[in-house]
Amino acid sequence: MTSYRFNQHLEALVEVTSTESVLTKYVFILARGYDQITSDLTSVLSSRNRTMYSKRQQDTQEQFAEFRKHAETFPMGQVFHEVIRIKEVLDEMQKDFADASDAFIGAFRKQLDDFYAALEQCVRGGEDQAFVTLMMEAHHLYPMMTTARQLFRMVRRGLERQNPIEERADEAGLALVFEMPQTYEGVVGKLASVQNAYEELCRLMQVSILDYPLRLVKVETGSLWLSVRGHAEVVRMLTSLIERFTTFLQHRFSIKGKAADISERVIATQSLINLADELEIAGVTAPLEDEATLKQAALNLRRELTTLLAGEPIVRINDELHEVEEAAREQYIEQTRRLMPGRIQPYPLSRHGS
Repeated sequence: MTSYRFNQHLEALVEVTSTESVLTKYVFILARGYDQITSDLTSVLSSRNRTMYSKRQQDTQEQFAEFRKHAETFPMGQVFHEVIRIKEVLDEMQKDFADASDAFIGAFRKQLDDFYAALEQCVRGGEDQAFVTLMMEAHHLYPMMTTARQLFRMVRRGLERQNPIEERADEAGLALVFEMPQTYEGVVGKLASVQNAYEELCRLMQVSILDYPLRLVKVETGSLWLSVRGHAEVVRMLTSLIERFTTFLQHRFSIKGKAADISERVIATQSLINLADELEIAGVTAPLEDEATLKQAALNLRRELTTLLAGEPIVRINDELHEVEEAAREQYIEQTRRLMPGRIQPYPLSRHGS
């Protein structure tokens, strides 16, 4: 797919998932209502005092009625129209990518279908149970919309930039090239993993993400060429961790004809060692003295770097090529993809205004 065509899809998706859209606001209200009602029901069920039980039950019913009353103020025609529009854009994007079974698009599309079906049922029937089902579907849909919107905007900013971004003396760049053909899921997943890993390192090094955001310089799809800039020392550490993890995977999983037998503990230990080494090199001692924080950060980084690198036998990191010999590539792809973590975790509802 050309960058121009990719940008057309992204522009449409940014628009239809905007925080100002009627659909986004409607889904947010329903999702927030579902979370609140679920919390209240848990409180009701845990109450052992009969009087308190009745009082909490009544309060929950009244709150449910208020949420429903608020939801009914939205223009249903516009909500239906915007759901259909998102589905159309996702369908167009799915056709343009070679892998029509793309998991990210497929999951988003299915959730939209489920929400749309629940919305139709609620509008037709109007029973409380139908509205509860609609709230539940919104609860699943809203985090997906929020996560997708932020990623769409990030990619689009890079594609729309006509001139090179201004380079700061206290920043450094990282360029990654993945030679394998990429699905939309692969592009979005890798962008998210680089962003998440950068933010994790910023937290460890007490670098402000607001002062030093990770800036997307360029992204080209088909295969994937990704170029970013950020805080110099954080980017240096991120680059080194990517290089170390790439070397580790390629050494362990590319022995032709021999299945790699590596436990999760071995990978976790290697990730912890890599991170501790890099922090020591940078002179950042506080995380090294907090074992729980260090282990959690290493776990988070391992997940992001696995998402970034698994299934990629040919990777160029800045100007350095890392590749698995051709005879072992198929085995390498199959075995490393088994390490892939689950889907990107959604942002919490409190990020609605972002």
